[in-house]
Amino acid sequence: RWDEETGATRVNADTARDAQYSVQGNYFPLAGMWRIRVIVRRASVEDVEVAFPVFVGAGKLSALNDPRALDRLRASDAAMNLLQSVRVTQDLNDGANAVVTTRFEYAAPDRLRYEIAGQGESIVILATQYYREGGAWTTRFRAEPLKFPDFSNAAFAAGVKLGRTEKIGGVDAQIVRFASPTGDTQYAVWLDDARRMRQLAMVAPAHYMIQAYS
Repeated sequence: RWDEETGATRVNADTARDAQYSVQGNYFPLAGMWRIRVIVRRASVEDVEVAFPVFVGAGKLSALNDPRALDRLRASDAAMNLLQSVRVTQDLNDGANAVVTTRFEYAAPDRLRYEIAGQGESIVILATQYYREGGAWTTRFRAEPLKFPDFSNAAFAAGVKLGRTEKIGGVDAQIVRFASPTGDTQYAVWLDDARRMRQLAMVAPAHYMIQAYS
């Protein structure tokens, strides 16, 4: 649980019908944002692992901000907006289908290249976007030109609070938790000592995402 340390629980999934597996039990006793890590182990085959966030609500959540947490989030926006480049790996799923992995490469002030695993790639330069699917490139124009960096989490965050600390890639990171103004989207960001984001998790309706930054 990212809001505070609660320890990890390991459980084996039981075989269900139609080649599915299920787990039953009270594994989320507290409200907050949790991480589920699924590991598939098969004989003579390398393990496959994926992690995704879930949010357990508890009625109407407070929209009040912890001043210390909000200061950290503002400092993070400022630190990230000094970057000249960043790489982001995003794992996304809708809770019903396979995870989609996308790798992004941003460069200031207006460049982006990304590749969706098994689907294709795209390059963005300001207001022009190039797509390649099946080897052929096509060109489209964006309604809104790309700007990088443009981090503004603190501008819309509600209920900002400090979570626990956790190591990300061997680096100590402070977790900051917040929500969208409507409360229907929950976020957690991992900030290193320089206030740079190392990881971001988001839970929205049918939308579960973790992004790693380098």
